[in-house]
Amino acid sequence: SISSNYLHTLRLRTGTFVNGTLLYVTGGLAVSEFEFSQTVTFGPVPSTASGSAKETKFGWTIGGGAEWAVAPNWTVKGEYLYVQFDELSIDLFNSSAPTFTHRAEVDPNAHVFRIGVNYRH
Repeated sequence: SISSNYLHTLRLRTGTFVNGTLLYVTGGLAVSEFEFSQTVTFGPVPSTASGSAKETKFGWTIGGGAEWAVAPNWTVKGEYLYVQFDELSIDLFNSSAPTFTHRAEVDPNAHVFRIGVNYRH
């Protein structure tokens, strides 16, 4: 299993206005804390190897979106982000056969879809 406790991004945004709509692309840095664990059972004699890790990873993100003016101080927006992080790996320990080592790896990434409402004062 793999889970993320948070996702933060620091991004630049550039775009163009078309009939009151801002069309933009965005990209920059991403950071997240992952918890990764795995257990493997071997047969026919029951034997298991397991391991876990909790690690903060840095990566990158890129995406795009649109923001529409719906009233003098109000906008609504839709946005898509692709987020990619470096590989996360763990060593699996087998108490029945400690000389055998196992390694599990995962390349965390995410597809993020967001909608929002903004008010400018």
